[in-house]
Amino acid sequence: MADAEIAVDAEVKGVRLLDHTADSGIEVAGDSLDECLARAAAGMFAHMWARPTTPAPERVVGVDLEADRPDELLVAWLQELLYRSEVDGVCFYRFEVESDGRRLSGRAIGVPLGPDVEPVGPSVKAVTRHGLEVRRAGERWRGRILFDV
Repeated sequence: MADAEIAVDAEVKGVRLLDHTADSGIEVAGDSLDECLARAAAGMFAHMWARPTTPAPERVVGVDLEADRPDELLVAWLQELLYRSEVDGVCFYRFEVESDGRRLSGRAIGVPLGPDVEPVGPSVKAVTRHGLEVRRAGERWRGRILFDV
Protein backbone atom coordinates (compact mmCIF):
# COMPACT_ATOMS: atom_id res chain seq x y z
CA MET A 1 0.00 0.00 0.00
CA ALA A 2 1.19 3.51 -0.81
CA ASP A 3 -0.02 6.88 0.37
CA ALA A 4 0.40 10.51 -0.64
CA GLU A 5 -0.87 13.78 0.69
CA ILE A 6 -0.96 17.46 -0.06
CA ALA A 7 1.50 19.36 2.13
CA VAL A 8 0.45 22.59 3.83
CA ASP A 9 2.41 24.51 1.14
CA ALA A 10 0.27 22.73 -1.55
CA GLU A 11 3.24 20.68 -2.76
CA VAL A 12 3.03 16.96 -3.46
CA LYS A 13 6.18 14.85 -3.52
CA GLY A 14 6.75 13.30 -6.94
CA VAL A 15 4.26 15.56 -8.78
CA ARG A 16 5.04 18.26 -11.33
CA LEU A 17 2.47 20.58 -12.89
CA LEU A 18 2.43 20.69 -16.67
CA ASP A 19 1.99 23.79 -18.76
CA HIS A 20 -0.65 23.17 -21.40
CA THR A 21 -2.30 25.67 -23.73
CA ALA A 22 -5.94 24.74 -23.14
CA ASP A 23 -6.03 22.45 -20.12
CA SER A 24 -3.82 21.63 -17.17
CA GLY A 25 -2.07 18.49 -16.14
CA ILE A 26 0.46 16.73 -13.99
CA GLU A 27 3.34 14.34 -14.30
CA VAL A 28 3.86 11.92 -11.44
CA ALA A 29 6.66 9.58 -10.44
CA GLY A 30 6.85 6.90 -7.80
CA ASP A 31 8.67 3.77 -6.73
CA SER A 32 5.53 1.69 -7.39
CA LEU A 33 2.31 1.88 -9.36
CA ASP A 34 0.47 2.35 -6.06
CA GLU A 35 2.62 5.36 -5.19
CA CYS A 36 2.10 6.81 -8.66
CA LEU A 37 -1.70 6.46 -8.34
CA ALA A 38 -1.76 7.99 -4.85
CA ARG A 39 0.43 10.90 -5.94
CA ALA A 40 -1.72 11.54 -9.02
CA ALA A 41 -4.78 11.94 -6.80
CA ALA A 42 -2.92 14.30 -4.45
CA GLY A 43 -1.62 16.25 -7.44
CA MET A 44 -5.09 16.68 -8.93
CA PHE A 45 -6.54 18.05 -5.70
CA ALA A 46 -3.46 20.21 -4.93
CA HIS A 47 -4.08 21.83 -8.31
CA MET A 48 -7.52 22.97 -7.10
CA TRP A 49 -7.29 23.64 -3.33
CA ALA A 50 -4.83 24.43 -0.60
CA ARG A 51 -4.80 21.94 2.24
CA PRO A 52 -6.90 23.37 5.09
CA THR A 53 -4.90 24.25 8.20
CA THR A 54 -7.94 24.65 10.47
CA PRO A 55 -8.95 21.40 12.18
CA ALA A 56 -12.18 19.94 10.85
CA PRO A 57 -13.86 16.56 11.08
CA GLU A 58 -12.30 14.29 8.50
CA ARG A 59 -14.32 12.39 5.95
CA VAL A 60 -13.05 9.07 4.63
CA VAL A 61 -14.23 7.61 1.32
CA GLY A 62 -13.40 4.07 0.24
CA VAL A 63 -12.97 3.29 -3.45
CA ASP A 64 -12.74 -0.12 -5.15
CA LEU A 65 -12.24 -0.17 -8.93
CA GLU A 66 -11.28 -2.44 -11.81
CA ALA A 67 -9.87 -1.62 -15.24
CA ASP A 68 -8.08 -3.44 -18.07
CA ARG A 69 -4.80 -1.50 -17.81
CA PRO A 70 -2.94 0.73 -15.35
CA ASP A 71 -3.64 3.89 -17.39
CA GLU A 72 -7.39 3.19 -17.39
CA LEU A 73 -7.19 2.44 -13.67
CA LEU A 74 -5.64 5.88 -13.14
CA VAL A 75 -8.44 7.58 -15.06
CA ALA A 76 -11.15 5.62 -13.21
CA TRP A 77 -9.54 6.42 -9.82
CA LEU A 78 -9.29 10.15 -10.50
CA GLN A 79 -12.78 10.36 -12.03
CA GLU A 80 -14.29 8.60 -9.02
CA LEU A 81 -12.50 10.92 -6.59
CA LEU A 82 -13.56 13.99 -8.54
CA TYR A 83 -17.18 12.78 -8.57
CA ARG A 84 -17.15 11.96 -4.84
CA SER A 85 -15.61 15.33 -4.02
CA GLU A 86 -18.30 17.19 -5.96
CA VAL A 87 -21.26 15.13 -4.73
CA ASP A 88 -20.16 14.91 -1.09
CA GLY A 89 -18.63 18.42 -0.91
CA VAL A 90 -15.21 17.21 0.28
CA CYS A 91 -11.71 18.55 -0.25
CA PHE A 92 -9.53 15.44 -0.26
CA TYR A 93 -5.90 15.81 0.81
CA ARG A 94 -4.62 12.33 1.72
CA PHE A 95 -4.82 9.17 -0.39
CA GLU A 96 -4.03 5.50 0.20
CA VAL A 97 -3.82 3.01 -2.67
CA GLU A 98 -3.27 -0.70 -3.10
CA SER A 99 -3.37 -2.04 -6.65
CA ASP A 100 -2.27 -4.91 -8.85
CA GLY A 101 -2.53 -2.85 -12.05
CA ARG A 102 -6.08 -3.99 -12.81
CA ARG A 103 -7.80 -3.65 -9.44
CA LEU A 104 -7.52 -0.79 -7.01
CA SER A 105 -8.56 -0.51 -3.41
CA GLY A 106 -8.10 2.95 -1.98
CA ARG A 107 -9.15 5.56 0.50
CA ALA A 108 -9.39 9.32 0.22
CA ILE A 109 -9.37 11.44 3.37
CA GLY A 110 -10.52 15.03 3.40
CA VAL A 111 -12.57 17.75 5.03
CA PRO A 112 -15.89 19.33 4.08
CA LEU A 113 -15.65 22.15 1.57
CA GLY A 114 -16.24 25.43 3.33
CA PRO A 115 -14.77 28.86 4.01
CA ASP A 116 -11.52 27.34 5.37
CA VAL A 117 -10.79 25.61 2.03
CA GLU A 118 -8.94 28.04 -0.22
CA PRO A 119 -9.01 27.57 -4.01
CA VAL A 120 -5.53 27.78 -5.57
CA GLY A 121 -6.45 27.16 -9.19
CA PRO A 122 -9.30 26.37 -11.51
CA SER A 123 -11.56 23.44 -10.66
CA VAL A 124 -10.99 20.26 -12.59
CA LYS A 125 -14.12 19.54 -14.62
CA ALA A 126 -12.97 16.23 -16.06
CA VAL A 127 -10.09 13.80 -16.30
CA THR A 128 -9.06 13.30 -19.93
CA ARG A 129 -7.34 10.54 -21.84
CA HIS A 130 -5.50 13.03 -24.07
CA GLY A 131 -1.77 12.46 -23.58
CA LEU A 132 -2.50 9.82 -20.94
CA GLU A 133 0.48 7.75 -19.94
CA VAL A 134 1.26 5.30 -17.13
CA ARG A 135 4.41 3.23 -17.53
CA ARG A 136 7.27 1.59 -15.77
CA ALA A 137 10.55 3.45 -16.41
CA GLY A 138 13.39 1.33 -15.10
CA GLU A 139 12.81 0.85 -11.38
CA ARG A 140 10.21 3.65 -11.16
CA TRP A 141 6.69 4.31 -12.41
CA ARG A 142 5.74 7.46 -14.28
CA GLY A 143 2.40 8.92 -15.25
CA ARG A 144 1.05 11.88 -17.16
CA ILE A 145 -2.54 13.07 -17.17
CA LEU A 146 -4.35 16.15 -18.44
CA PHE A 147 -7.43 17.73 -16.90
CA ASP A 148 -10.24 19.72 -18.46
CA VAL A 149 -10.53 22.89 -16.36
